Amino acid sequence: MTALGLVGAAAVTWLLRLLPVVVLPASRLPAAARRLLPSVGPAVLGSLVVGCVLGGAPGTRPVFVVAAAATAFVAWRTRSPLVTTVVGLGLVGLLQQL
Repeated sequence: MTALGLVGAAAVTWLLRLLPVVVLPASRLPAAARRLLPSVGPAVLGSLVVGCVLGGAPGTRPVFVVAAAATAFVAWRTRSPLVTTVVGLGLVGLLQQL
């Protein structure tokens, strides 16, 4: 019974993700909406990061806020995903040892 529920949940989730793309493809959207589509991914990612860093679970340590701010600065200056990742992970590791 559990496997059937899992398959059913997966099917419903897949259908809910597929349906908007099939019913309303990007080519049928107004021009203003199409211009905004490339910004959706970064906006969602940004909201997830900010939500986790600033509005996370009670007891969120300031280490993550400091590391996130420094990582954002490095990302802005270098525009390199590799450097940004190394600096962010290094800062979190270093600041947690303090």
